[in-house]
Amino acid sequence: MRYLEAADHAEIYVSHGYPEQTVDLGEIRMNYAVAGDPELPAMLLIPAQTESWWGYEAAMRLLADRYQVYAVDLRGQGRSTWTPGRYSLDIFGGDLVRFIDRVIKRPVVVCGLSSGGVIAAWLSAFAAPGQVRAAVYEDAPLFSSQTDPAVGPSIRQGGGPLFRLWHKWLGPQWSIGDFAGMRAAMGREIPAWMLAALHKMAPAGTGGPPAAPPQDLREYDPEWADAFVSGRATVNCDHESMLRQVKVPVLFTHHFHHVDPDTGQLLGAITDLQVRRARQLIESTGNSFTYREFPGMPHSMHGHDPATYVDTITAWADDLATSPAPVQHGVPSIPPQRHGEDMTLRTHTIGERGLVASVEGLGTMGMTAMYGSPDEAEAIRTVHRAVELGVTMFDTADMYGPFSGEELLGRALKGRPDELIVATKGGGVTLDETGKIVGGPNGSPDYLRACVEGSLRRLGTDHIDLFYLHRVDPGVPVEESFGVLADLVTEGKLRYLGISEASPANIRAAHTVAPLSAVQTEYSLFSRNVEVNGVLDTVRELGIGFVAYAPLGRGFLTGAVRSVQDLPAHDFRRTAPRFADANLEQNLSLLDRIVATADNLGVTTGQLALAWVLAQDGVTAVPGTKRRTWLEQNVAAAAIELDPAPLAGLSAAIPVGAAAGDRYAPMGMASIQE
Repeated sequence: MRYLEAADHAEIYVSHGYPEQTVDLGEIRMNYAVAGDPELPAMLLIPAQTESWWGYEAAMRLLADRYQVYAVDLRGQGRSTWTPGRYSLDIFGGDLVRFIDRVIKRPVVVCGLSSGGVIAAWLSAFAAPGQVRAAVYEDAPLFSSQTDPAVGPSIRQGGGPLFRLWHKWLGPQWSIGDFAGMRAAMGREIPAWMLAALHKMAPAGTGGPPAAPPQDLREYDPEWADAFVSGRATVNCDHESMLRQVKVPVLFTHHFHHVDPDTGQLLGAITDLQVRRARQLIESTGNSFTYREFPGMPHSMHGHDPATYVDTITAWADDLATSPAPVQHGVPSIPPQRHGEDMTLRTHTIGERGLVASVEGLGTMGMTAMYGSPDEAEAIRTVHRAVELGVTMFDTADMYGPFSGEELLGRALKGRPDELIVATKGGGVTLDETGKIVGGPNGSPDYLRACVEGSLRRLGTDHIDLFYLHRVDPGVPVEESFGVLADLVTEGKLRYLGISEASPANIRAAHTVAPLSAVQTEYSLFSRNVEVNGVLDTVRELGIGFVAYAPLGRGFLTGAVRSVQDLPAHDFRRTAPRFADANLEQNLSLLDRIVATADNLGVTTGQLALAWVLAQDGVTAVPGTKRRTWLEQNVAAAAIELDPAPLAGLSAAIPVGAAAGDRYAPMGMASIQE
């Protein structure tokens, strides 16, 4: 973990009017300032990407007679510390949930400017019940901050050149890089329409950007600009889904916004169209949406005109009844399927033995293992949202956790209806009774029988709908492994059988002993070996269904990973060859080949890649995710109908074998049969 400290840069850092305090939140040490009597209601102020807490100083003085006001730094600003790869709005939201719990310790009104306003929106949707009383979104780039917005122009398309300029010229945080070079480059690297709009936005008499670097850019980390323009900042923060879950009254203030008449590009946070969509979504939740427009106001109203800012939010707050909601405890009950929703999935038959499931399932490995820190509450909410959207197949394994993946899914689906299919896997590694890995693949009959008994217990069920041999044990004939699995079918403990990452010969051998319903293997635009190694031909010949895991290339095809630093500290992809620096540049160039097609269809690259998998004959996809925002994007991909020309174009853009690097590190590659 690397920290950047203001104390190491005394020649740059400037102290401010309120004393700073610091709290250790685990992954970040956050500094903040506070003003006002602790007996007053609490208010939390969240700065924009180039601000520190001190941008709120004047507003804090005016608010302090009505509220105890907390202003924070988040992104390596001011004296706050920063760790690489944490530039993501949902991560910041999680930081602030902990801040409210540990520091404020009572319900709070949250107010944020720009990206801070999006974090205020995240908190008003996803914070624990009772934490947030009301929310102010100050000129927040809702929709327009997304990489592929559903509504209106995006900051990536419009303001992107400015963010790229900052990232290129400003240098790391606490240095200013080549500010003069940046000014000189503006004429070359910024579109003419944007330069004209920037001059229009500049304070009267200044004639444009400052000649010397302002203090906020000295403290600014340009990685934030790169995260914003690449989409990493909002990769787990789908605004449409977020605003559908807002739980509190909202005040939206709308300031400068310029849409160039010739190009349609946006300079400003958000268009009128996008504001109307935000209102529609928030009001659909039963919460009030109050809109205040200030066309002549710069982006930061609290900095430019703090008196108007304070008058606006206090007058609005005076009209609200903001009693906190009761805190909910325990695991919520599983919701019913909502077949009337637009995104409800269709079902199909997997193989020829009667297994019926949604065309897209939900992979759950990342909920307890492998992909950074788990969040059980959000994982369970994701499973329940999947049920609402018509997902009927949920995929886990005993080695996920180990054991905790099955336990979580068992809790989430307790009392599940019969149409929900739970698929699990065993034999991929040898686990002892505590879940410790003590050996490689194990297909011995006694071990597989113990696997099934353990999975039944952890899932809280008397039968498993679909059980896969997770990996073929080279020391045990596959016929022996499937002999005991066939017995377990006869005993009623298993309904359908499958095999994972097996060769055509072993698929045939297993199918001879116990007819298979499914073969599961990695399959995506990045992993297409099954098209040439005989696996797809074999399952189609034998009438076996094919289930594709990692259909998004372990998240790579979403465009969310542009560097290994984008991955959480404990993410196994940091050791995966395809994400290694030596291969990443080539793989990113492959991904870039499909961006134009995605843009033309109005979908994300991840949705396009998933639609390609679903368009293959007889294929079921099980994309994994631990968040509802990604889940909803994935389910929406099932509705994309690709015509033959773009389908063939995608296949040609990333041909078989084009991806650089193996799928797994050497130990993992040793257990799969390619």
